[in-house]
Amino acid sequence: MVNQASKSKSKSNSNSEAKSRVTLPRMAASRARPEFSRERILSYGKEGTGKSYSWLSIARSFPNVPFWCVDTDDSTQRLLEDEFSDLENVIVEVAQTWEEFNEACDRFIVEIDDYVAAYPIERREDYPWLIIDFSDTTWDMVQNYFTEQVFKKGVGEY
Repeated sequence: MVNQASKSKSKSNSNSEAKSRVTLPRMAASRARPEFSRERILSYGKEGTGKSYSWLSIARSFPNVPFWCVDTDDSTQRLLEDEFSDLENVIVEVAQTWEEFNEACDRFIVEIDDYVAAYPIERREDYPWLIIDFSDTTWDMVQNYFTEQVFKKGVGEY
């Protein structure tokens, strides 16, 4: 896991010291070939706006390419059982707490690294995908977590 907050320029106040202790999930596969890596996609919005449906449609267009998804609700699972039951290239982890989200991201990055090492990729369109499917309520939870970790106050107090 990479501590990205510690890479920023340090200031001599207590806020920067607290920030350096916050550990974020690493978001880049170490074995990825930069010329083949996908754009990063963060799907964010209210429930029912088509986030999961959109990326599952992309997954259907690339049936031989694996898609790993960290989902913050059960929408992807429901769609996989109904409209997208033909997909076999999607792995989903539902994460409803920051700790679950962090663990799922780290695990999927390792799995993507292992996949890239095992199957040499010759074309950019064959590169595996990592999808972060965020609902607005989960984003609120993430903001609350970081506000409490960094500032030792709740969002309402900050």
